[in-house]
Amino acid sequence: MASFFLLLTEYLQTGLGRSPRAAGLTFIPFAIGFLSASLASARLAPRLGRSILQLGAALMITGLVALLAVVGRRADPVAYILPLFIYGVGQGNLQAPLVNFILADVPPRDAGSASGVVTTVQQLAFALGVAVIGGVFAVSLGPDPAAARYGEAFVHALAWNIGLLAVTFVAAFALPRRQRDLRIADAGHPSAAARRPPCHTGPGA
Repeated sequence: MASFFLLLTEYLQTGLGRSPRAAGLTFIPFAIGFLSASLASARLAPRLGRSILQLGAALMITGLVALLAVVGRRADPVAYILPLFIYGVGQGNLQAPLVNFILADVPPRDAGSASGVVTTVQQLAFALGVAVIGGVFAVSLGPDPAAARYGEAFVHALAWNIGLLAVTFVAAFALPRRQRDLRIADAGHPSAAARRPPCHTGPGA
């Protein structure tokens, strides 16, 4: 995911010659889609279970496939709105609830440590993705890149992103079907009894 944003920015500014402001404005549809889906996923995840992760991955793939067509014909900026919005909705549905599913079977006493491990792995994956897919982009450009080569290089990078998202779609089957029910987990915690209101009994009880 991190490589996608870096390379799209490179393509827009260097390949298409857009200003930093114009390139930044291109990402607005993504931001709207991501924010909307992230907020909605809090309600959808308990209903859909881990299917929400696969829905997110499928939408991200759909957005990137649509973006391939846009890049291939060097379309105007308006053509980027729908693919980036779909990609943002997909990422919001995938990324926002992901950690909760990963930690669903982790005992509450180990949740803090496990969350730290997940965050570390995510950061390493982002860095590795930038290095590997960025390398694919650089090799496709060649030693003396022309502006026209940036589109072709970006298409190659998108193909790698699509492939990795397909792996993510399949890997989601290995996660628990449901998020942990925090109310149930909390009820079993030793401190839960201390937080319960006292039960008063009296002659009228």
